[in-house]
Amino acid sequence: MPAQGSVRLVKALIVVAAAAFAAKAHSETVDPQALLAALSPALGGDCALADPPPKGAEVLAMMGAPAAWGALCPAEGRAVFAAALPAEAAAGRWLDTLAMQLLLTNDGRPVSLADLTGQVLISVAAGQGGALAIDRAPLPDPAKLPGLLFSGQESADWLPIAYAGGSFEEFARYDSDAFLADVPTGHGWGNTGIYSAAPVVPVPDFGQGKAVRLRLQMDPAATTGAIFALIPAERAGQEEWGAHVLRLGYVEPEGAANELVLWERQQELGRFTVTDKAVLKDLSLWLRPDGSLTVSDASGAVLIQAPMTHLTAGSLLHLYALASAPNPEEAVALRLTGLRLEVVDLDTGPDPAAALGDAPETAVLFDGTLSAPHFARIWAHGGDFARDARIMDGALRVAVAEGNAWGKAGFYSPEPLVWLDRFTDGAEARLAFDFDAAETTGFMIALSGTTTMNGNDPSLPRFILAWRKGADGIVRALRHLDYDQDLLEVEVPQGMPARVELVLTPMGIQVQAPGFPDEVLPWPLLAEGRGLRLSIYSHPAAENLPVSMVLKRIELTRTPGRDPGEPIPGVGAEPLPEITLFDGKPDPAWVPFSLVYDKTFDDLTEYRDGWLVAEVPAIGGWGRTGLLSDKPLMTFDRRLQITPYRLRYTLDPDRTDGFATLVSTVRAEDMWGQRNLHIDLTRMIRGPRAGQWKLTVNSSNGDWTRYFSPAWMAAHWDGRLEVEFGDGWARAVLPGAVSIRGTAPIYVFGEFHVLMQSVAAGDYDGARMAVARLTGGWVTPRLMDPIQRMQLLDDADFDPAAFLDLLGADLSEDLP
Repeated sequence: MPAQGSVRLVKALIVVAAAAFAAKAHSETVDPQALLAALSPALGGDCALADPPPKGAEVLAMMGAPAAWGALCPAEGRAVFAAALPAEAAAGRWLDTLAMQLLLTNDGRPVSLADLTGQVLISVAAGQGGALAIDRAPLPDPAKLPGLLFSGQESADWLPIAYAGGSFEEFARYDSDAFLADVPTGHGWGNTGIYSAAPVVPVPDFGQGKAVRLRLQMDPAATTGAIFALIPAERAGQEEWGAHVLRLGYVEPEGAANELVLWERQQELGRFTVTDKAVLKDLSLWLRPDGSLTVSDASGAVLIQAPMTHLTAGSLLHLYALASAPNPEEAVALRLTGLRLEVVDLDTGPDPAAALGDAPETAVLFDGTLSAPHFARIWAHGGDFARDARIMDGALRVAVAEGNAWGKAGFYSPEPLVWLDRFTDGAEARLAFDFDAAETTGFMIALSGTTTMNGNDPSLPRFILAWRKGADGIVRALRHLDYDQDLLEVEVPQGMPARVELVLTPMGIQVQAPGFPDEVLPWPLLAEGRGLRLSIYSHPAAENLPVSMVLKRIELTRTPGRDPGEPIPGVGAEPLPEITLFDGKPDPAWVPFSLVYDKTFDDLTEYRDGWLVAEVPAIGGWGRTGLLSDKPLMTFDRRLQITPYRLRYTLDPDRTDGFATLVSTVRAEDMWGQRNLHIDLTRMIRGPRAGQWKLTVNSSNGDWTRYFSPAWMAAHWDGRLEVEFGDGWARAVLPGAVSIRGTAPIYVFGEFHVLMQSVAAGDYDGARMAVARLTGGWVTPRLMDPIQRMQLLDDADFDPAAFLDLLGADLSEDLP
């Protein structure tokens, strides 16, 4: 007969196993994000899932109830856990012990525990005299999570709202499992509807593989106008036009087409002409973890798509549903039958803009069903995306009728999409485009080195490739660079291609397609760290001809080149010298300044143990305080055309979340408007990439930005930031990890002041910066010989006698 202690141990193990199984089972049937969204209003309203879970998860594991997930509610400093508590132990001394341990690990701040076994929310706080205050409340019905938000029934979860001529009492009612708002003519916009009493729609975290699907269900026959809006908690109950962060409208204007229109912060993102009102029966608004927004019908066909810019990852939003007239004084009706929320797994694949590692990587830029967030819709010179294009049946289908000028409609990337990382010997970036050749009569592909905008052709410098079928039936392909250089046009007897590949290497750019010459065309723009914007759109063979394009897929494969290592000089030559420009101490060569509202440099910064440390509170001024070089810090000469000049900053990653350096020929504390170059490294606070780091190279010639996850930065950034200057360009480098190269007005004989400052993610955000050192010097060319070294030295360091000796030795070696 086993000993009593052994029996207790076996029972304990059974309890632990059962708890773990229950937690796992519940976590697979109820989405944590949806459950947390329902709980958050009672816990401070700002709760967000935490990965890893907050401190306290280890306590639950030790007590035999491992956490299924954890969250934080910053307003109260509250930690939240979900776990399956042992049924016989979730009360009395066991619970008291658990509660006390959780409070201690959370530094005495409140803790809430969603018991997945008993379906109860247990909240613990420190009471008076050291006593525990433990409250219990039932968890939401698991059958409703995720899923139904509104079923057509009147509920305390939904509050009435009316304004701009609307009246809930006069025009709204609940009728046969639906909410009905029926506003007659003569009542302005007639906005009448309902909104969620609590924030119920979560915004997914970027890159975490979870998408939020909001299903909007209406009676098509009884609906003539509707608005669905997502509203921040602090603006709940206000008129939605001024308060929304996202807004989807359906309108039936008199004398015009019925349309769906999507807005973000009052900026239109896209619209769709509704020819069959049946789509209103079950519309889906998707918030995706790749930072994109889509509207789709019940079949999954994409009606509208766009990148999101203002929705903040991890936030919770109220939902509005309103009848709203398309024009003032028109009648409007909405019959709302259901609102559903689903949080689903969605693998969006590799981010094409992520830093390239040691192995080749392939990213799908377009899969025939979705183009955002990498692309926006472009139309120009007679084309109209809303009229001429659809994403359906596994392709982007463009058909522009005769008589529409150059009929351009398609995609373009507002931000750089093709990043040339590790672009050394052996490197390659390969873009593959798949078409339906039988249904395509003309297209143009462009790579641009600067900004591209809707309504315009891609900006210079650029590479253009066009394939067009003329009225005579002959197919011709055309290629040219930059300002119409290297123009090549050939007849292609093979016809329109099913696949076209562009291959980018340090040697140049090559087109691989049937019937097109496969020569490699040198393109100086192709260099390490360069980001290129991509456009693809329909293009007829001649003005006013009809044109069609069916694009099925775009893939980008990047292959890293061989690591060249640090550039080292040749035999007998020392590396070029570097000088210290700032050493973390006060220096008359550097003038302190502050651009923060009502705060001086001394209010915000101090020199501490060899570091310049700035800690700026969340007030106006973009958190800008720092140092400006009193005199020009860099004077460039002919050497700029031979080798780059480099600045090296040493920052403290643990005390820096916003740093910028600006360069200008003008000595100015507020240098932005007169900058030759602006580089910043900032941690985002709001928007879809909240929590991520942003590295930007900006000049009057363009803007190049990349984002990196906190985990990637922790693994790859050691506090070093380098800036290289070349003739007409500059490059920001996180050594050993990634770089960004942009075009900039940096030139020979230029004299440049340098500014280094803290910078906030937003105008009224805080900022921190810690800088210890800045050095500068010319980059040592690879295998530089002693004569070359002497030619690259500053005039003050040049030794004519030594230079003549080197020349003499070199000449004597060449003599027979």
